[in-house]
Amino acid sequence: MSVMFMRAQLSFEYLIIALIGLILISISIFALNKIRSNADNSYENVKFKAMKEDFFNMVDEICALGNGNSKAINLAQQITIQSDSRNNIFFLTISNNRNSAAHETSCEIDINGQFDSEITIANDNGKIINK
Repeated sequence: MSVMFMRAQLSFEYLIIALIGLILISISIFALNKIRSNADNSYENVKFKAMKEDFFNMVDEICALGNGNSKAINLAQQITIQSDSRNNIFFLTISNNRNSAAHETSCEIDINGQFDSEITIANDNGKIINK
């Protein structure tokens, strides 16, 4: 009887160890998925920030270069662009589904809508427009 009890105890111990191993594997998989999700979010934020800086710099450059100048920029993601003015101060806001950023410029801006891959802007007598 003692040998049978020892075999049962040994099997039970292996079962407990296997169960603990499965629990640790599932916790690891959950943690890795969470890390990947956070990394994807961080990547999207960095991509938006870089694209935002490029776009705002392009608007300022076209504004400074004067009438007739235009430039195209490749957008890394779909964005919504809105322009607004208050007291002769012109604002440009770009946003995607997670982030938003505003920029002030001295040129009048008339760009509104959603843009996917590329946008070409031009200076038309001091007014920044989508070409």
